[in-house]
Amino acid sequence: MHVRVRQLYKDFMHVAKQYPPPLGYQGVKLKIKEQFFTRRHIEEGSREWKLSLAWGRYELKQMTDFLDFHRFRRLRHYDWTQESNRPPQPPSIP
Repeated sequence: MHVRVRQLYKDFMHVAKQYPPPLGYQGVKLKIKEQFFTRRHIEEGSREWKLSLAWGRYELKQMTDFLDFHRFRRLRHYDWTQESNRPPQPPSIP
């Protein structure tokens, strides 16, 4: 397996661990494996191989953007009115 393909797969697995239900880690892992195995016949260095790598990086970016958006929405709905939930304030300068 080429180094770039291996690194892309590792990045996908790292992002999959953070994926929320209902799909979750196992569901995302199965989909990723399926996509990688359907393209295993492509010769290394060919144009199609490079396009597949670019598409994989694009999909990885889409997944990380989804997770960032999901985290932002959770934070936005968090109750910041309670004193214990407020982030620490920076010290004031006299």
